[in-house]
Amino acid sequence: MELIKINDLQKNKIMNATNEELIISKLYMSIKEYQKINNITGECIANCQYFYDCIYNNFYDYFDKVEVKNIFTCLRKNGNLHCWGGHMVVMLDDEIFDLSYEINSKNPKYFTTYKTFQEYIKNNLNNHPTNKEFKTILNRYFEFGEYAININNKNYKYVLCHDKNYYSNMADYIEEIIKEFNEKSLYEKKLDIIKNQIFK
Repeated sequence: MELIKINDLQKNKIMNATNEELIISKLYMSIKEYQKINNITGECIANCQYFYDCIYNNFYDYFDKVEVKNIFTCLRKNGNLHCWGGHMVVMLDDEIFDLSYEINSKNPKYFTTYKTFQEYIKNNLNNHPTNKEFKTILNRYFEFGEYAININNKNYKYVLCHDKNYYSNMADYIEEIIKEFNEKSLYEKKLDIIKNQIFK
């Protein structure tokens, strides 16, 4: 368990949060926790679809503010910079929620446009990707863009959530956590979120 120091601004934001905001925070943390416990990788589509479904179907003040989005991503691993276009996040009130623990836990950089992504690569990579490599990154970006459009348009039969059991098992796990969380008072919920922000 890693001890993380959170600043006063973060604490104040949590202490001033509404009940809905606290439940969404707990939901977000629980999705990542489930992946960490079960060593899950490569499921950003299912993770985003589940989070999106929960927000859209249960939080009416947010259903017109939530959107699944394909995104360019870069992170450093073993001293090397890794960049790709095949990743998906959820935007909620213009804030990025990366539901993938394997990526989110490594302090990645996100880019919503190809121009900013390309500039970052040119400024941070000694060996720039070839045109062929850039084409592969762009193809993956557009492929994930189609998945995002289908989730946002509720065309679920077209979404390649390739492991339905994963989605279902994660939902069962998280529903129990949220049920228990909802039995707490508003103050207890705030303390729970702060504790989980500090101990990771």
